[in-house]
Amino acid sequence: MADLPLGNEGVLNGGTPVTALGAPASSKQRQVPANGASVYNADSVSHTIKWQKKKASTAYVIYIETGVVAGALSILGKKVVLDATDETLEVVMEGAHTTLAPTYDVAAMETS
Repeated sequence: MADLPLGNEGVLNGGTPVTALGAPASSKQRQVPANGASVYNADSVSHTIKWQKKKASTAYVIYIETGVVAGALSILGKKVVLDATDETLEVVMEGAHTTLAPTYDVAAMETS
């Protein structure tokens, strides 16, 4: 079976984790290539951005970037593989936004 491209984009909402990429179906993998996920800081102040892989109810931090200034793009520079039905990719922004909420974009492939 061929690889299936997929993606997701959305808005961050303060300190609450947001699911940037959901879990794969049984017997599938979802792979985010290095540089395949990013956050654009549309806000007027700097933020800390944290990416985490969540397995069941436990979150494992895989990347943190501090001081992402207004108008800057934070890029997740490592490959992430979700290979179980209880694994998701989350992104968290430290604190609330001031003017405009930062946005995220994820490009991935689903494989058998």
